[in-house]
Amino acid sequence: MENKTWIIIIVLLPIMLFLSYGFFVAPEIFNEGGSINGVYSEYIEEPSRDYLGLGDDEIEKYVRNYIWDLYIILFAVLLILLTDVSFSDFGFDLSEIKKDAIIGILFFLVDLVLLGLVIYVTTSYIPEQVLDYHLSISDITGYAASGELTPSGLNIQFLLLNFFLYFFFVGPAEEVFRLFLLIKLEKVSNLFVAVVLSAFLFGIMHMFGSVFQSLNAFIGGLAYNLLWLFRGRKILAPIIAHGFYDFMITLLPFFK
Repeated sequence: MENKTWIIIIVLLPIMLFLSYGFFVAPEIFNEGGSINGVYSEYIEEPSRDYLGLGDDEIEKYVRNYIWDLYIILFAVLLILLTDVSFSDFGFDLSEIKKDAIIGILFFLVDLVLLGLVIYVTTSYIPEQVLDYHLSISDITGYAASGELTPSGLNIQFLLLNFFLYFFFVGPAEEVFRLFLLIKLEKVSNLFVAVVLSAFLFGIMHMFGSVFQSLNAFIGGLAYNLLWLFRGRKILAPIIAHGFYDFMITLLPFFK
């Protein structure tokens, strides 16, 4: 426990406090002068504007997406260090990486079918104004669905940026966070309750987007939980399926 305490004090807490300050307290860090803004402008803002065709507001949302998911990862790690859940409980196992990749891609196709069903049911029986409702904190954080971050034209830079974002940030972050809830809930209840309730909480987290996103995340969370169990409690296949799904979502605006 002593080693965990030092990791928390020296590494995690300072990073999380810095991210919290930049994310909630001082959003002007993106707009005002200073050394941090200089690095941001040279390596993020200007290339994004020149190569992706994004406006200033869209660039800021991209950066906040990265920060948000990094924050989720750090928060999940902090919870793991402070509880009886261990990293081995998630099943970070690369011994069957080819099999996990194939299963993850196939499950991604299943996820598309589930998305179609969710769209059909929600648009048929739920008023549009209800589906579009979202928690107002999204206005504070600047967090937004990547579907809103659409460049002037589809290009390789946009594809690579989103691929990196969803396969190395969003997919791992959300899977670790939701599975932490599942593992912890299973210890105090049973597997059925843990699978359903962790997916429900995962859906509530997506209320920062909209009610539709929340419902879709709940169904997706259930599916990814079952995939994790099907793979013998190994996390790689859910990460791959989740990454492909979210990456595909970013391409939808180009096919409307």
